Parts: sequence; C-alpha cells; structure tokens
Amino acid sequence: MPTASRNAPCPCGSGRKYKHCCLAAEAAKVSSREQLLWRRLRAELEGLPARMFRFFLDTYGEAALDAAWGEFMLADGEREPFDPETPHLPVFMPWLFHAWAPAAGDSCVPDPDLHGVRPTACWLDRYGRRLSPLLREYLAACLEAPFGFHEVERCEPGRSITLCDVFTGEIREVAEGTASRSVKPGELLYAQLVTVQGLTVLEATGPIPLSPAEKIDLIELRRLIREDVGRIDRDVLRDADDMLREHYLRCAEQALYPAPPQLHNTDGEDVEFHKLVFDIDSAQSAFDALKSLDILADEAELLERAERNADGGLHRVELTWAKAGNQAHAHWNNTVLGEVLIHGQRLTVEVNSRERAERFKQIVAERLGERARLRLDELQSVERMLAQDAVAAHAPVSDAPDAEIEALLAEQIERHYATWPDTALPALDNRTPREAVADPDGREQVEALLRDMELRGSAVPGASTDQFQRLRQRLGLPARA
Repeated sequence: MPTASRNAPCPCGSGRKYKHCCLAAEAAKVSSREQLLWRRLRAELEGLPARMFRFFLDTYGEAALDAAWGEFMLADGEREPFDPETPHLPVFMPWLFHAWAPAAGDSCVPDPDLHGVRPTACWLDRYGRRLSPLLREYLAACLEAPFGFHEVERCEPGRSITLCDVFTGEIREVAEGTASRSVKPGELLYAQLVTVQGLTVLEATGPIPLSPAEKIDLIELRRLIREDVGRIDRDVLRDADDMLREHYLRCAEQALYPAPPQLHNTDGEDVEFHKLVFDIDSAQSAFDALKSLDILADEAELLERAERNADGGLHRVELTWAKAGNQAHAHWNNTVLGEVLIHGQRLTVEVNSRERAERFKQIVAERLGERARLRLDELQSVERMLAQDAVAAHAPVSDAPDAEIEALLAEQIERHYATWPDTALPALDNRTPREAVADPDGREQVEALLRDMELRGSAVPGASTDQFQRLRQRLGLPARA
C-alpha cells in the first residue's frame, strides 16, 4: 500500500508531488490485487453455506436449529420452529455458524463435546486441513468478527461501500457488488464485516437498510455501554451481541412490516371522515344561520357563487367552516374544519374527525333547532377518501397555476426549516437541535436526523439540498459533499 503523503515528493525521485507521479499507478496495483483476491475468495465461498448447513444438521441436529432460532429471535416462553422463509435468513445463517453455540447442559445437543463450540469452529477443527489457506483464514476471521451497525459513508456502485461502525468509529471499505447499488449514504446496515488479507467483505447483512434516524437510539446505547465498560472494541461488541440484535430485530420489524399510520388532523384528533346530512326547511334559513362559520369569505362573496331558483330564492351555496389560527402550525392563519353544502332542502357537511362531526351537530342544533333534522352520519373509510383524492388529483381542473402551488409549498417548507433548529424534538429527548449539538453525541444525533430528512425530503416537492446545507451552517455542522 502507498505510504507517502499525496502532496509529498514522490519516492521515485522524480521531484514531482506523489499525487502527480506514482500514486495513480500504485493505486491501480492495489485495486487489481484486491479484485484478484475478491475473485479468489468468492470462488472459495461458492456453495459453502449449503455445505455448512448440512454439516450443522448432521452434527448438531434439527432440535439445535430450532433452539438457535429461538435464541436468535430472543424468544420468550415457547419457541417457534425455525422458519426457512424468514427475511432474516441472510443474518441468521452466518450468526448460526459463527456466533451461536449450545450452552453447557443444553439438551438440544446431546453430545457434551459440542457444548460451547460454535459450528464454524467445529468445521475448522474437523475439516480445516482440507481447506485452502485463504478459506481457513477467512473462517477464522468470521469467528472473531462481531455483528453490529454500520453507517454508509460512500458508495461506488458495483464495486464497494465505505462503512463506519456506529459503536467503534472504525471506517472500512467493503468490497460489495450488489448492496453498493441499492444503499444510500446515511443509511444503516446491521452486518458482520470480515477482513482477510486486507480485503473486507460483508459476510452477513440485514435484508433492508435502516433509516438514518435509527442511529439516534444507537448513540444512546453506545453511551450506556461506554459508561459501563469504557472504550468499545470488537470484543465488547461480541459480548453485547444480544443487545445489538434486539435493536436490529425491532428496527427490521418496523421496516419490513410497517404499521398502518395513525392519522391525526391539525387539532390532534384521530382522522375519521364523517359525512353528515340534514333535512332543512329552506336553504335561505340554513344559510342565514350558518354563514358566520365561513371566516374566509364574506356574505357577498358567498352569495356571488351561489345558485338561485327561477323565483330568485337561494337554491345552492357552499361554505367553508373554518377557525382562526392553527394548533399544529403557528404560522397558518386559519384551520379548515369542514366543507358545507346547502342544496335545496338538504344540508351536507364533510369533516375529518368524530369530534368535529359532534361539534357541527351541536352548532346546527343551537342555530337551526327543529328547522334541521339529522338524516345521516356516514363514516367513510380512509381508503375510500384516498381513492377519491387520487381521482381528483388526475382531474383536469385547477384553481391555481402549478407554479403558484409549488411556490406556496416551498414557502411552507422554508418556514418549517427556519424554525427547526430551535424546536424541541422528542427524538432528541425534548432538546432543540441547537441545544443538542453542544455535545458530541447530540451533534451526531442531529446529523443523523438531518440525513434522514434529506433522504425523505428527496421525494417532497419544494425540498432542496440547499435547505439542509443552510441548516448545517446555522447549527455549526460541516457541509456534506
């Protein structure tokens, strides 16, 4: 490997800087050597997991497989049998071979000579002499490598990923063709990294990258471990295997099987779409009683859009039930509570919570009394309302130009990010980002939040990379390339 500094004189004596002389040629040699080693190792590993699994079943038995699966899943009480369709298979099988061992006296493995012996160690003891030196060295390294969490720093698609161990801070470039095409900087991998002859590969990795926001809890866990044992190294991570795997299983469960979102309106009420229908004596009396609910337009504006009968009487008019201010967004001027339609002898209102539906019923009772009679309170499903919104989204009707809508959205996003540094956040233990960056762990947690916001914000119209760079600048964090 090159040892000279990039800006130092080249060791060849040319008088030029190393970076302008021999660096590229030496780097190419290193790359070629790594590629050759990677191809050799992949050939050695071809079919090995299947052979080791057969060895495991023949040596340890099927009962041991179920016991190990229960231990891996941290099962309480009655153990479930091993599930060969589990999405955790890419992690479980390496863990089974390299990390698990039957405890002393464990009845699932009757042979006492196997108690405390990991399957890979047993394989090496029995068949190691038949294996190539490279494969023996690799399997020995698997026995030493802990499972842990690694943050994606950089990707070279089809070639490598640069990963940083969240707990030790160790940074390694990992030779990886498939995952390097799918992961993004900032995401987390639960993985086992194995290094042999200077080449690092992914022996095991979780089925799905985890959100950068998951790093916040890992930083807190890291702090607790440090307080207990001091400096964290690979030995400490092996001892903390159950604790780390518990965190992985929780995160993976949420990522693989996300719970349906619990929707709330801006008043914090559970979203329930109610359609209320009343029989009324006349459109005019209903309008006179309810027109003050619309604070967004005056009476003249409302009547300008109304429809009248042939005799000039009021036939159809729409109101927007609204109130001043907004509980969730301090910069909003008002909150729309429902849409009201008065049509002939029918009054209809659509609202998005049970509380608003009950409130409107009370308003009608107080203002119209016996002149209005509730005919229907229909609860509409979220799926149906979303479907209606999807249809409406493709309708060729627009009250405002796209540019105007985008400008309004961008303005709202800009306001959100303007107040974000000084907003107390539950993820930061109710500290503001500006308060959290005062200590190293908090600084790292804020950076994880920003990375998570960047990844999610890439799909939000109006969000931009510049906004996150400005946030970093305001918080004293280094800009990201």
